[in-house]
This record gives sequence, C-alpha cells and structure tokens, in this order.
Amino acid sequence: MSYRRIAYLLLVANLCIGMFYVLAKPPWQGYDEPQHVEIIILLSRGHSHPIFSESGWWDVNEMERFEIEETIVKSMQRYRFWQIHKLPPPSDDLSFKSIFKGANEFHQPPLYYVFNATIVKLLKLSDPVLIMYLCRSISVLLITIGLLFMVYWLPLVFPGSPKRSLSTLALVVFWPMHGVLGASVNNDAMVECLGLIFIGLLVRA
Repeated sequence: MSYRRIAYLLLVANLCIGMFYVLAKPPWQGYDEPQHVEIIILLSRGHSHPIFSESGWWDVNEMERFEIEETIVKSMQRYRFWQIHKLPPPSDDLSFKSIFKGANEFHQPPLYYVFNATIVKLLKLSDPVLIMYLCRSISVLLITIGLLFMVYWLPLVFPGSPKRSLSTLALVVFWPMHGVLGASVNNDAMVECLGLIFIGLLVRA
C-alpha cells in the first residue's frame, strides 16, 4: 500500500478518534470549555472581541452576560460537572466571576472564536450544549486539516523513508492526550492547524 493511501487512512482514523472523544467526553469537561463557549456565544450575537482586555466586554450588558453564564452553569449542574470532579456545587451566585475566581479567556487571540461564532450564527444555534458539541467537532476538523498538510511535508523531512513519515503521523493520531485535548472547545486546535501549515511552508522554502 502506498504512502499516501496509508496516510489518508490515518487521517480518517484521526477523525474517528476525535469524534469518539467529542461524544464520549461529558459536556463541559474540556479545559475551560465554559469560558471558551461564552466567548463564542457573545461573538455570535454580534459583540466585539475584547482582545488583550482583562476588564471584560465593553459593549455587552452585564445582564446579558450573566444570562449566558447562568445558562451554562445550570447545564454544568445538569451534567454533574461538580460531582465528577468531587467539588462542592456553586452557591447562589452563578456567575463565572464567582465560580472560576475571576479567571477568563478574554486574552485569547480571536480567530478561532470568530470562526466558530460565524458558523454558530449561520446555523442559528442558541443551546450552549449544542454549540459546545459543534465547536468540539470543528476543533477535530481543524486538527485533521493541519495533519493533511503534515502528510505532504513529512516526506521532505524524512526523504526516502516513508516508514518514518508514517510513524510520525501515527504517533500524533494515536496519542491519547492529543485526541482528548483536540476534541475540546479551545483555540489550541486553530493554533495546531495553522502551525502545521506554517511548518510546511518553512520546509518547502
């Protein structure tokens, strides 16, 4: 079997593994998923991204933001988020500021969030859980696109050695932590995709 055919089978395997983690991982169990989803929901509603601003969303009414956070937290309660982590449930204050001790993801580069928010807006989704599952799936797709570019530049790194190229690709595809993190709502997926494309451009230069 040729290098390309095996490599494409590995990409299909990456999609299957990624979607398995998307569906098997309980809602909101990805790192900081509630905060990432909050950003996507706000952007899908037409708000501006407060890049490099820890102070918050300057064009968002506090009541609107609290309504989003309250909906997400109630969803986390419904899916036993705190029981799974063996943590005490939140008090009457259901804001992220109270629950996550002021931590937020507002400092993150906006590209991943704008990309996801555009799709959420086109699909007219409002349920945070559905948005979370959609964005998890988009993360898996972005990583697979990055790996597709990796298929084309690996032979330049290991000339005349398809086994090394395939072994490197297989290591990434079947690395469990890569699969788990890649099936979460966070901008690491976009960073990995663009990073692999950029490495390919450097290798071909």
